[in-house]
Amino acid sequence: MKKRFGFVSNSSSTSFIVICDDESTLDFSVLDQYKDIGAIYIGAYGGESEFGWEFKQWNDFASKLNWTILQIRDSFDLGEQVELLQMVYEVLTEHFDGKIYDRLNGYIDHQSCVRENPRNGEILESKEKLRSFLFNPKSFIQGGNDNV
Repeated sequence: MKKRFGFVSNSSSTSFIVICDDESTLDFSVLDQYKDIGAIYIGAYGGESEFGWEFKQWNDFASKLNWTILQIRDSFDLGEQVELLQMVYEVLTEHFDGKIYDRLNGYIDHQSCVRENPRNGEILESKEKLRSFLFNPKSFIQGGNDNV
């Protein structure tokens, strides 16, 4: 397991992601919930979409997908967004034959975005890392803050 630890300063938020690269624990059955409707509506069916100061850990597929899309939106120019969204689409459609719509409203605290914390962008370096992040229940997002 690769561990990524980081202290995020300024806005008092702390966050990091953990990517478990054990392919034997990938769980594509999380996509089964979308097969009946024939579509994934990102942001519309569960998962956290506001990643700020809370002390919480998210390892569910929907939250990790929301985090990924928000990272792309908040940290990259339009040309890069198109390329990264294409990669997300390709990873999702490896095990899902349906439409994918973006209905996500949310945010990631600015200190946790890739543009200010590049280590949180490791999930976007390759399809393998993205797949491990999204589909491995041992991969997670850890949120928190230093106001305690």
